[in-house]
Amino acid sequence: MMDAVMRSLLLMGVLLISACSSGHKPPPEPDWSNTVPVNKTIPVDTQGGANES
Repeated sequence: MMDAVMRSLLLMGVLLISACSSGHKPPPEPDWSNTVPVNKTIPVDTQGGANES
């Protein structure tokens, strides 16, 4: 009886490990299509260096 229980637990462990390791995929890439080009949204008179007068 104990041998059958141990065998079934071992089989479940092997199946669980193999299922987890084979299903790994990298995270999706971010969607950059809605981003705003920052340099085009700043007014021209405020663009420039900090030392300009």
